[in-house]
Amino acid sequence: MLLWLSAKVTWSERLRILVLPAILAGLSLIWRPNWPLDLLTRIQHVPPYDWGSISLWRWIGPAALILWLLPLLLPLPRERRFLALAAACPLVIPYFQSADLLTLYALPVGWLPVLLGNLGFLFFEYGFQALRWLWIVPMSVYLAILLPAVYRAIRDKIFARRGNDR
Repeated sequence: MLLWLSAKVTWSERLRILVLPAILAGLSLIWRPNWPLDLLTRIQHVPPYDWGSISLWRWIGPAALILWLLPLLLPLPRERRFLALAAACPLVIPYFQSADLLTLYALPVGWLPVLLGNLGFLFFEYGFQALRWLWIVPMSVYLAILLPAVYRAIRDKIFARRGNDR
């Protein structure tokens, strides 16, 4: 999804890309029509064990999905947008293990998030409670990308308004 959103293609090409996944989804519903309901029932009866999750979903629920909007709405270069969306995923997805932060570390995120990732070693002393604080790692990447972009957008609006007042 991140590659699909950040690709430099037109919306008609994006929709063409979705044809094959739509066909496969249709075939899966033909093969086993009740699989979405079976999945929901199974999740309700046996909820996932989320002690190792670093997602904000645990605390704020679906409101965490708002974090995906800002990178999509702000004027960002394609690479920065992709990195902001990649940093938002661990915060937004309902269950995200701390070990999966390696995918974020593979991207050019700088030294601070990698250093903050060492907070995970507190697991040996404080257990799963220490892992839950690793949401700080993707949030630091997210804020490092979006705060300057928000500042520039606000500054440009203020200067544009001042230019129109003259």
